[in-house]
Amino acid sequence: MTLAELAEYTVRLIEILSIKDDHHRDVRLANLMTDLETAYSIPMLIDEKYNEENQLIIGFYRMVSNLRRF
Repeated sequence: MTLAELAEYTVRLIEILSIKDDHHRDVRLANLMTDLETAYSIPMLIDEKYNEENQLIIGFYRMVSNLRRF
């Protein structure tokens, strides 16, 4: 993930966080996570090698995941 890509995803995240309805915000956060999984081939199961090699991606992905309120 380049810094430009991170900036784009961050702008998207900020827009999502402004949504007042919890359910709608959670759906949009889940969609963002799916887009990250697709764009960066994030494995479904924990892969320590992938995580070590892609710390910025995994860190952002986990942050998005932790923001969900389901």
